[in-house]
Amino acid sequence: MEDTLGDKPGSRRGQKNPSLYFFLDGKAHKKLQVNHAADILIAWNYPEKKRMAYVLSVARKNMEKAFFTKQVEEMVGRTRMSMINYIKNGLIKRPYLTYSLDGQGKAGLYLWTEQDILDLHDMMLNHGPGRPRNDGQPVRTNLPSKAELIAMMRNEVVLYTKTRDGGFTPVWQAKDW
Repeated sequence: MEDTLGDKPGSRRGQKNPSLYFFLDGKAHKKLQVNHAADILIAWNYPEKKRMAYVLSVARKNMEKAFFTKQVEEMVGRTRMSMINYIKNGLIKRPYLTYSLDGQGKAGLYLWTEQDILDLHDMMLNHGPGRPRNDGQPVRTNLPSKAELIAMMRNEVVLYTKTRDGGFTPVWQAKDW
């Protein structure tokens, strides 16, 4: 039996690290090198197609997290094909498509900003699965609330209170400083 790379349990071959990708000033980047001692971040700027050097402490304050399509699928509970159909039908704008850095420029991953995900959520509130209802009301969507979605994106906690009928309702919580 032949053992190939990537088939072993725990192998990381073919997996991408979401923490390497980010948006800075609305432009997609990939971290190439981080030097904490010198406070320098070297990153690939996808739109400008070149390496850029940033002051790490300043970049950290201004960088926005990038999300892979797989992460967005898990957050909103829809499949990859649903996302592709939303893009093809013009219901949402296409997220940023990366390319390989090996010089061939092959298409890579879609990177979603927080705003892209919130726009997707707003669209999905009105466009549920299946045919539209005859009475014009939105189709039941089974989506997380906007607060839950933001908490998922920022790794925050959402508090729930149990209602009399046994259901759970998200409640607002003040930040603990």
